[in-house]
Amino acid sequence: MSCKSDIQEHTKELRFGGTLLSNISANNIRPLLKLTVPDKERIEINVYDIQGRRVKEVVNKVFERGIYNIPVKVDKLPSGLYFVNVKGENKEHRFVKRFIKVN
Repeated sequence: MSCKSDIQEHTKELRFGGTLLSNISANNIRPLLKLTVPDKERIEINVYDIQGRRVKEVVNKVFERGIYNIPVKVDKLPSGLYFVNVKGENKEHRFVKRFIKVN
C-alpha cells in the first residue's frame, strides 16, 4: 500500500448516504446496509414495519468518518414490508430504505 493512495483515500470527499445491498428471502436473511459517513457522527438505524412500529434497533452509536457495511439481522421477523430508517445527528443526514422479507 503506498502513502499516496492512503492520502487520497483520506482526502476523498464523502457524502452521507446508504444503499441496502440485497432484498430478503428465505436464503438471504441478513442484508447489508452500505453506509457512508463523511464526518464523525452518532447514527441511529432502526427497522419499522408497515404500520410504523419499530421492530428492531440495528445500531445507535457514534461512527467515525468512513464507509461501513452494517448487517441488518431480521431473521426473526415475519414476512412483510419493512423500512430501514437511518438518522444522523445532522438533520440533513436521514434516509429510508424499504425491503420485503419472505419466509
